[in-house]
Amino acid sequence: MINDHLPDIIDQVCQSLNCSQQNTQIFPKHGGSIHSAFHIRTHNTDFFLKTNHKHCQHMFSCEVNALKALSACTALKIPQPILVGSISSTSFLAMEYIPMQPHTSASSWKRFGSALAELHKMTQDSFGWHEDNYIGSTKQPNGFHDDWCDFLRENRLNHQLKLAISNHLPERITRQCRKLVDHLEDFFDRASPVSPSLLHGDLWSGNQAADPFGQPVIFDPATYFGDREADLAMTELFGGFDMSFYESYQENWPLEEGYHRRKHLYNLYHLLNHFNLFGSSYLTRIEQVVSHLLTEI
Repeated sequence: MINDHLPDIIDQVCQSLNCSQQNTQIFPKHGGSIHSAFHIRTHNTDFFLKTNHKHCQHMFSCEVNALKALSACTALKIPQPILVGSISSTSFLAMEYIPMQPHTSASSWKRFGSALAELHKMTQDSFGWHEDNYIGSTKQPNGFHDDWCDFLRENRLNHQLKLAISNHLPERITRQCRKLVDHLEDFFDRASPVSPSLLHGDLWSGNQAADPFGQPVIFDPATYFGDREADLAMTELFGGFDMSFYESYQENWPLEEGYHRRKHLYNLYHLLNHFNLFGSSYLTRIEQVVSHLLTEI
């Protein structure tokens, strides 16, 4: 069993932190679909622990690299990695434990919107990331491109489409997706080129919160440099955030005209990924999104 090695893992983390295991308490945490997760409390420290099979250690290493990069944005609270490793058949990632709570006021949501805009102002010259990482448990290719549409086409939509075809995506939807992918440039204004912003990459409601002081916290990233609109679009995919969040983001860095068309394009990537991970319940929504987008070209 994966968690048979918890005592040994906790011992290794405590050695790294130079803390005692005395009176250790283990609190299982629920909500994720990939890893087992625990809040570990000793008599003098707390940390958060994820575990999985040994072959998942690369996922944890990628997460560490993403968390370190996101930490450069001081407006956001990012859990700091402590230790990544494996014991026998179990891999693990230990990180800072942050007590978290939902955003409960307009001012809290506004602070989050402003902080996300600050993250997106961290840019570089090309789109991608220095390594391939993961969106959920799906491998996410991040080879660098100078052109955003090329990156979006090859590293995002075509990648998920290829996986979806192998997972028996219906032919009619496949044909629609291929037509859409051939016309990506129709959704962009060449006079307003996209800047490569540092992204969280998987910013739905389950991957964000506030700490006890009201500072916004983001975690479980799928980080790369891409169009900032992709992060905003993901926040809307499963119900959306409070309107104060979007108003604050817009005040800090207004979105370009056409976002309300392009957000569906960016969320198609996540819908295809959910089809590949969870199956046919996402087919109807994929077809609706693709059909709508095709009316825009």
